[in-house]
Amino acid sequence: MANALRVFPCPNCRETINSTMLQCAFCSSPIDPATALVAADELSVVNQACSDASYLKIMATTMAVFFIARFLPFIAGVGNIGFCGLLFFIPAYAARWWFKFGRLPSTDPEYLSARKTVPWVGIGICMLAVIMILLFFWLVGHGLNRS
Repeated sequence: MANALRVFPCPNCRETINSTMLQCAFCSSPIDPATALVAADELSVVNQACSDASYLKIMATTMAVFFIARFLPFIAGVGNIGFCGLLFFIPAYAARWWFKFGRLPSTDPEYLSARKTVPWVGIGICMLAVIMILLFFWLVGHGLNRS
């Protein structure tokens, strides 16, 4: 992966440039190669955090689709499996995201937005899981008392 193209924002003009450049193509500012590699590594981690947060949002949306599919003939089983799987997977993925990326020292606006969104998605889905489990036990308990 040493030959892979790596980019970072120019320290002077903030335009994205190649980490092998010795001078910014936009503002002609000199670039220190060691600093460029560090900045490229940081940008790579921030991009991965934003990508993972995007996956989390997609999973939450997919969970709603699976919930609706639970009530459709012929695909109710798939809807149940997908909904229940995501009900437990999303909070785990959100916790993983938070421990891996939650304290990055970045001011990237997309990262800051993800940092606010991920805990709410994880907590919200976790609360939904707890409510559904409690509702299940409540229904089972009341169903057994009527017999």
